[in-house]
Amino acid sequence: MSRGNTIAENDAASSRQLISNLNSRIKTSWQRCQADYGLDRDGSNTGVRVLSYTDLHERRQRAEEFVRVAGGGVHTLSRQLTDLGYLVMLVDNTGTALNVMQSCDVEADYRKLGLVVGAQWKEKRNGTSGVGTCLVDRRSVLVHRDDHFFRNMSVLSCSASPIFDGQGDVIACLNATSLYQTHAKEKELVNLHLVKMMSRMIENAYFRYCYRGHYLLNIGYDQMHCNDVMEALVAVDDNAEVVAINQVARENGLWPWSANVCGGPVSELRLMSFEELARGDKTDYTESCLVDNSKRNLYVRVSRPLNYLKRTYKIKIAGTKSGPKRSSSAMGLSELQGEDEHLHKVVERVRLVLDKDIPILITGETGTGKELWAQAIHAESARANKPFVAMNCAAIPESLIESELFGYEAGSFTGAKQGGMKGKLLQAQEGTIFLDEIGDMPHGLQTRLLRVLAENEVVPLGSSRAYDLDVQVISATHQSLKDKIALGEFRQDLFFRLHGMSLKLQPLRQRRDLVHLIERIFRSENSGESIPIQPAALARLLAYDWPGNIRELKSAARLALALCDGKVIDEACLPDYLHQTTGSAEEFDGLYDCDRSGQGEGIAEQQAIIQCLNKNKWNVKKAAAEMSLSRSTIYRKMKRYRIVPPNKRCS
Repeated sequence: MSRGNTIAENDAASSRQLISNLNSRIKTSWQRCQADYGLDRDGSNTGVRVLSYTDLHERRQRAEEFVRVAGGGVHTLSRQLTDLGYLVMLVDNTGTALNVMQSCDVEADYRKLGLVVGAQWKEKRNGTSGVGTCLVDRRSVLVHRDDHFFRNMSVLSCSASPIFDGQGDVIACLNATSLYQTHAKEKELVNLHLVKMMSRMIENAYFRYCYRGHYLLNIGYDQMHCNDVMEALVAVDDNAEVVAINQVARENGLWPWSANVCGGPVSELRLMSFEELARGDKTDYTESCLVDNSKRNLYVRVSRPLNYLKRTYKIKIAGTKSGPKRSSSAMGLSELQGEDEHLHKVVERVRLVLDKDIPILITGETGTGKELWAQAIHAESARANKPFVAMNCAAIPESLIESELFGYEAGSFTGAKQGGMKGKLLQAQEGTIFLDEIGDMPHGLQTRLLRVLAENEVVPLGSSRAYDLDVQVISATHQSLKDKIALGEFRQDLFFRLHGMSLKLQPLRQRRDLVHLIERIFRSENSGESIPIQPAALARLLAYDWPGNIRELKSAARLALALCDGKVIDEACLPDYLHQTTGSAEEFDGLYDCDRSGQGEGIAEQQAIIQCLNKNKWNVKKAAAEMSLSRSTIYRKMKRYRIVPPNKRCS
């Protein structure tokens, strides 16, 4: 029997065992529904409760820090699944949906079933379901079609995974739901795995955030697991007491205490002395290789409180901050323009309009760094020492966006905060307000925003008083606002008000300075320090199309820097999807010559291909025949020289 067949059979056996375990837990959940909750399966799930505006606002405020830290993971999972018709939902430990992301094409179908922001999903009310059963079991679960207790929910397939805090309590649940899936349950195991991995990433990011002022121990049985979702994390205070451990640490049983108890001295871990852990050398961390009781190697990496805060916390949380100071890792306009001639001209124009009260509209594909540019513009303006406040119009539920933007007075509605709340516009007073995804702002609020911008004053909800407003307005969108105007979804007069100056950002695949940009991103993510990148690894980075643009490149850089151990970036450090590209060290040499010198055979061949494609109206088959090359060779060379057909370029 071949090794490939053996692996396939082992995978199939593992899947069957996992399905068997899941089915056993579904059966137990049904028993709870009938015996403990008194639910009737022949009835229908009509008990989905949706919180009022006030209650939902209070819950989101209580969970504000967690939702902010979790936002990147929710967005990443959504980007992978929503195009396939899935809904991604982040809920708190009461089953309340705090964030819901799905394709607009299926939003109405999900809404009918109660899958909306503010909905509460509990097993005792809604029967066996992904969220409800996950919160009861405290384990990842796949509830596929007829697994649901109520028959009218059998059109759904739900994968859910819990998120734990440092004390072992469930604080949230991440869920991916699909409508009308007809395939077998085994096919959904891949999505369950994705949800589990992303919930662990969120869990670890929040652990690091909560205990950023402590010594953090990363522990793994190999060096790879010291820097990924399978890392065991331990937080230690200045008294050498363990104050928190993450879920991986609990599951691996690396310490002598019971699973849900913290507070023992770090010496009982038998990993290292506190003197070694806290020794005051000039590095940000200590690494040790130890042996546990089973004679297995344990790799331990210790990050110190102040240095860790400086190196990592600002990188992980910077994208959602709002305040007068920008992160030390943020780039200025000169850095962002790189060596790209088009962007040099853009920056020249931007600097001419700084401090002249001209609104700026930034457009470009998702992930092109629109907020980075907004921060850089703010930092070079006379408002640099005043607040920079960002608001994503697509990430906030329609029911909350008005109060978030304009604020409200005390007593304006039941449950309002005693002192009222200052909205984003007034928070940005004398500074910059950045309205991201402005194209998703509800039509009704567009009228009010237009009035605010025209009159330079804002009236909070429930107030009769108008407050003078002095802000620089920068907005951004990946959509065509002109198309939305034609469809009646965006006000033309608001567009003219926001469109004082337009800044169009190119996708990475069209940047001529990609080598320099890659080096700069890696240096930025490495606390400003350069790190060598092997030619073969750089070729992989250059050959990839980067559909997620700068955001995706930054994510790849963080992973590579974590895996390279501060030495050199090679191919093994790169994300798996980059290994599907056709880059090689030999191809890198030609790219390097073409991009950096602008001379030589690379440019000559590039120009010859472009001329032939233009002559044949970009018909690759005809161009290949004329040049006596195969179509695959033409495509490979187009990718190598980053030749983009006119119909795929940004207008």
